Amino acid sequence: MKSQVLSIFAVLAALVAQSAIILAVPARTASDTFLMSAFPSTTETWPLGPIAQYTVGLSSAGGWSGNVALTCHTNSPDVSCSVSPSSVKVNRELAVSVQVTATPGGKAKGAYAISIAGSSGEGASKSTAVTLIVR
Repeated sequence: MKSQVLSIFAVLAALVAQSAIILAVPARTASDTFLMSAFPSTTETWPLGPIAQYTVGLSSAGGWSGNVALTCHTNSPDVSCSVSPSSVKVNRELAVSVQVTATPGGKAKGAYAISIAGSSGEGASKSTAVTLIVR
């Protein structure tokens, strides 16, 4: 926490007193930088092979403005994913969205977790997850 000294002056009759109190101002945390969510949370593909697309929305929290780098990972080598664009500018006036594309390959029938992570240059990071179901 950052501390600042705040001086308070009081005049009582002919007595002048000065007191100092410590005002604690919390530093910015990851929770008040940006918000991140994905839609839809689950996508089913049929037949095996087409791509699935997800939209990830990012918006400012607490008036924050900055760049967010985005990546995605899957829990299987049978499914690949990519994020476009891989970096966006988030500011307090405008929500942005990016596309995540998942491509099942080979005999990838099953349910697959796809994790999408965003990180700012200030060390804040958020993540969200979606599920790809291949039938």
